[in-house]
Amino acid sequence: MKNMSVSWTDAVEALEVHFALDAVIKVAGRLQETGFHRGWLQAAPVINAFGDWEIPSLPADAPYRSYRWYVDQSLDAQRGTVNGAKLAETILNEPWQRQNPHYDLSLIGQPLDVAQGDAVGEEALALLVPGRVAVVSVAPLRRIRDERVRLFAVRRTVAHQVGHLFGLPQPGRPHALPSPSGERHCANLCVLSEAHSLDELVEMTMRELSANILLCDDCWQDLLRVMMDSHLGVN
Repeated sequence: MKNMSVSWTDAVEALEVHFALDAVIKVAGRLQETGFHRGWLQAAPVINAFGDWEIPSLPADAPYRSYRWYVDQSLDAQRGTVNGAKLAETILNEPWQRQNPHYDLSLIGQPLDVAQGDAVGEEALALLVPGRVAVVSVAPLRRIRDERVRLFAVRRTVAHQVGHLFGLPQPGRPHALPSPSGERHCANLCVLSEAHSLDELVEMTMRELSANILLCDDCWQDLLRVMMDSHLGVN
């Protein structure tokens, strides 16, 4: 599988970053463990957590000098929102993506353009370019007053988008439901199930947490097939 780069702005709080990375590490770690047991040492994606990165050696106004530059290209200064589609396009056009295609996960603290992406209510949580880029905004989740619940909702949201980024649920799988957006969602108790409101997202987060479930068994099997197909050269 391709490696994954994770970037975030300074508008994302340290604990939000911690819980977001926990989601990524739990998914990638299980893949790595399974790959090692099968002798596939390079099968699982390597996670590169670059954070709010910067290349000081480049001129201050140089394109792609910092992650802040990416966000600034996509920012509506008057509304204080980020155009998710424009940010995703900027990421896809970066020289490193062209030289070495990889998964990109971007975390932002600013609201996403409400006309873009996966939303709860009227606020966009994420925008996805399948197999390539996921942009997640933690801004809508900050309406959750209980900090513990909010942070686990961040983890759940990131795990949901990472699952979609990897192509879950796989086409034709039982217990997978289509949505109007064209994405497939899981019908099991699983982070790949779909929330239609912030209240529903909180409820799902707590049910999954109580059951100690991130991805259900069906989605784990899908993910193992994705890794196997990638490692053996099927895709």
